Amino acid sequence: MKGPRIVRSKYPFLSNKDWLQQKYERDLLSLTEIGKIVGCNQSVVAWWLIEHEISYNRGARISRIMKESQLAQEQRIQARHNSKPSNLQLMLGDVLRTAGYDLETEVRFGNYHVDFYSPSRHVAFEADGSYHGLESHIVHDSARDSWLMNEYELPVIRFNTTEIRRLYAADS
Repeated sequence: MKGPRIVRSKYPFLSNKDWLQQKYERDLLSLTEIGKIVGCNQSVVAWWLIEHEISYNRGARISRIMKESQLAQEQRIQARHNSKPSNLQLMLGDVLRTAGYDLETEVRFGNYHVDFYSPSRHVAFEADGSYHGLESHIVHDSARDSWLMNEYELPVIRFNTTEIRRLYAADS
């Protein structure tokens, strides 16, 4: 029975299977990135992956990176929407509930969340802070509202800061 093959290398990190596997599979570094760390080119790194019998499939790796990137994006979105509602959102929620709307907060539709959703009336409400007046937000909000209408037939009613404060003061 043959024992494990011992290879001496001028790249000791690459000869360490655990280290290489961590960098390649868990940290998702490319062959080039690993090569820069140890001071060699990517073909040397590829040779060591093969030597250690570490799966070396570029297509599967790209697919995995994309899935993990998508998961990370989902986690960022979820964290952002699990935070406490703003004072503006709290005020708008109070005004709408007083007006008789049944509301669910932070409801997800596709890749988007709406501040408030009334299931019985099938309408969404958004509390737009001052930053929604910026050109980039206007374009994004418009595209988002169009998508929600096209995909879910969901109208979105937006209230800006001034409108919310006025309604809240009148309601109090």
